[in-house]
Amino acid sequence: MALTAAAVLNHARDLHPSLSTVNAPNVLGFRALSRIVSELYEEIAHRVPAFLGVQATVTLPLPVFTAGIDLVALIPGGWKRLLDGFFTYTASSTNPPTTVRGNSIPYEQRDMNCPLPAYTLRSNVLYLLGQASDYTNFSTFVLTYTPASVDISALTDTIPLPDDARAALVGMLAAFFLKRLIDDPRYTVTAATAGLFTGDAGVERARFLRRIWRTTQNTDYVIRDAVSGR
Repeated sequence: MALTAAAVLNHARDLHPSLSTVNAPNVLGFRALSRIVSELYEEIAHRVPAFLGVQATVTLPLPVFTAGIDLVALIPGGWKRLLDGFFTYTASSTNPPTTVRGNSIPYEQRDMNCPLPAYTLRSNVLYLLGQASDYTNFSTFVLTYTPASVDISALTDTIPLPDDARAALVGMLAAFFLKRLIDDPRYTVTAATAGLFTGDAGVERARFLRRIWRTTQNTDYVIRDAVSGR
C-alpha cells in the first residue's frame, strides 16, 4: 500500500493535542515532509542507490547518434545516480532477450580505447561511444538509475519510500511542528517536550534505516566504486 502525505500528516497530529490543522497546517507539513523525505532519500541513495532504482528504456538506433540521449527528456523528474546500462541484441531469440552491460566511461577518457558498447555522460546527456555502426546489432538500451526525490504538495501525493518509513516520518514531522510552538503562551509545549519527540523520531529513523541496511547486507556483491569523505 502506497504511503501518502495525508496518512503521515494525520498520524503526526495524533501524537500531541496541540497539533491541530490550525497549528500544524497542511502547507507547512508538505514543505517539511519534502525536506525530511529528501534527507532520507539522499542517505539511502548514497549507500544503496539500487534500493530506490528504476529503469528507463531507449529505442535504438538513436534518431541522431551524435546528439546522444538527453536525460532531461528521458527522466523529467531528475536523477541522483546512474547505476548501469544494458544493451539488448536485436537478433536475440532467447527469453528473456540476450543483453550485454555497457561500459560507463568518464567523459575525460572518452577518447581512450575501451570495449564497446560504452557510453559517457556530459551535461545531462549520455553519449554512446564509437560509431553509429557499432550499435546496429542492438534494439534497446535500458538505463537503471536512482530518481531524485520529489516535492510533496498535496494530501494525495505518494511518498517515494517503503511503507515502514511511516513511523519515522510521522515522528520527525510531529517534532518539527512542536518546535514551532515552543514557549508560545497559548500552548503547553516546552523545549523539553519538543526534545522528547525529536529523540523518539531519531529512534524511529534509525530503526527504519537499519532495516534497509540489513536487507541489502543479505545480498552478495562487490563494490565497484566508493565515494570518499562520507
